[in-house]
Amino acid sequence: MRVARTSVQELRLLRQRLSDGADKSRLIMCQTQTNIEKARCAQARIRNERKKRLPVNVPALVAVVDDELSVRRALMRFIRSCGFRAESFSSGRQLVRSVADHQPDCVVLDVHMLDVSGWEVHSQLKSANADTPVIVISGQHDPSAHARAKRSGAHGYLSKPVDGDLLLGAIRNAIASRRRPTLDSDSLNEHI
Repeated sequence: MRVARTSVQELRLLRQRLSDGADKSRLIMCQTQTNIEKARCAQARIRNERKKRLPVNVPALVAVVDDELSVRRALMRFIRSCGFRAESFSSGRQLVRSVADHQPDCVVLDVHMLDVSGWEVHSQLKSANADTPVIVISGQHDPSAHARAKRSGAHGYLSKPVDGDLLLGAIRNAIASRRRPTLDSDSLNEHI
């Protein structure tokens, strides 16, 4: 009878091992299903992020802020003719409000405006989003304003009437600096 008892015990152990193995397979299956669900959520999150991003070949967006309609229109025509997307704002407040919804790649900003000065708008842009490059334009050639623009981190300072080649170069440098943040500040400001 001794043999029978050992075989019964072995059978019980074997059954117990099988039940343990079945439980392990259930556990593994539950873990796999959880991992698949996590992967699906991650894929959906990536798809949503891709939808928010603009395609790579979309031209850069340049925002023009000037309270003079004729200057704004002329700058808009020029910027669009150079292959950029452009949007205009008649006041600095409009620009600051719109930056909450979308970010321009570059801002061409008049210093002397009626409602809010360009310097105040520039400081608000820096506090809201430090990486938006700004090109300052002014109807008055003032060396102290040029120095102030350089100190405040503007990517260019141009006097009105704005030279098209200088403006185009400043816009291209500003956009390139935003896309390549590894450049040092001296090389970014050398055209100011």
